[in-house]
Amino acid sequence: MTSGSTSGAEETDALRALLARLVPGATLTDAQPLTGGISARVHAVSFDETSAERSAEAVLRVLPTSPDLPARTEFAILRWVSESGIAAPRAIASCEPVPEAPGGALLCERLPGETISAPDDAGLL
Repeated sequence: MTSGSTSGAEETDALRALLARLVPGATLTDAQPLTGGISARVHAVSFDETSAERSAEAVLRVLPTSPDLPARTEFAILRWVSESGIAAPRAIASCEPVPEAPGGALLCERLPGETISAPDDAGLL
């Protein structure tokens, strides 16, 4: 679980602390970096929620220092899209900049499938 110059243990500690901010009482059980993150560091995370007595899997997006789209805005857009019936991950939580995420962070539902970084029709936009 390394990213940039951060050691694996430091990255895990940062993700653990960030998850605790996003889902109070949650315990990180696994984190794996995902490919395809163009504007953020992206991890598949698994965690236990003590208060709900359940386990969950999600995607944690750690935004850069000056994101083009603030976490709270991305959260609101994802929530609106998924509530509109469009296939999109459900937004779970977001936070503004904190030491573990200088540009904020977004936690959303993990959907099955693959990440397509550059769709075949990207040049048509």
